[in-house]
Amino acid sequence: MCLYRYSDYKFNASLFNLGILRVGTLYDFRRAEHEKGIQDDLEGKKTLTKMVPSWNEIQNTRKSSIISPEGQKVDVYLHEGPGGQTYGAFKTGGCKLSNLSVKREINSKDCFVLCFSWHNSSDVSNCLGGANSCLRIDDTNSFINEVTIALNTCIPVYFLGLKKVIYKSRIEVWNSRNLGTNPLFIKDKSFEEQKEVRAIWLPKISANFARVNLKINPVVLANKNLGKFCSLSSSLFKIYNQRL
Repeated sequence: MCLYRYSDYKFNASLFNLGILRVGTLYDFRRAEHEKGIQDDLEGKKTLTKMVPSWNEIQNTRKSSIISPEGQKVDVYLHEGPGGQTYGAFKTGGCKLSNLSVKREINSKDCFVLCFSWHNSSDVSNCLGGANSCLRIDDTNSFINEVTIALNTCIPVYFLGLKKVIYKSRIEVWNSRNLGTNPLFIKDKSFEEQKEVRAIWLPKISANFARVNLKINPVVLANKNLGKFCSLSSSLFKIYNQRL
C-alpha cells in the first residue's frame, strides 16, 4: 500500500533528498500552537461508559449481602466496571438504587507518531494548514523499518503498528470484555477528510512498566535511506522520481 505525506515542500524535499524526518509525539499534537488539521487536544484520549442495567437485569447478576451500620441486611448486586472495579446496585427497606452510569477516562501513554494519508487528493491537503507538496511512500514496509531503526538510535522503542485512523466519538460504551478501540487510533469525525494512517512507536521503558509514562519530545531523524522508498511531487498531485 502506498501512503502520502502532505507537508511544506522544503520538509518533503529534505526527506526525499537527505533522509531528514521529524517524528512527532502524541502529547505534542495536543499543543495549541500547531496548525489547523494537526492540533487536537484530545489525542490519545477517550471515555468508557457503562450503565447499571434495569432492576430486573440486575437481579440476574452476582448477588452478595452486607449488614448496614444499623444491623440491617442489604442485598447488593455486583457488576464489573470499565476500570476492572466492582460496582453494584442495592435494595434495602423497599428502596432501589439503579439506572446509574460509571465511566473511566483513558489517557494513552506518550509515544512517537508519524502520520500519513492513504488518499492522494486535494481534499486532504486542504485539511492541513501549510501543506503545498505531497511525498508518496512507495515501499511502506521498508520505510517504516528504517524509521524504527533510526528511532532506536535515539531511544529504545517498540513499533506498535501502522493502522488507519477510526473517525468516531471518543465516548464509547464499554463492551464488558476489554478497553475497546485503542484511543491512539481514534479521531473526531471533523478530521475525517484527512483519511489518516498513523504509525506508532512506544518507548520500551513505558511499555515494560505499567506506571511509567516516559516524557519524550519530537525527534529529527537523519537517515539517507529513507528517501529511497519515496517519490516527491513538485506540485501536489504530479508525482515524479527525479532527484532535485
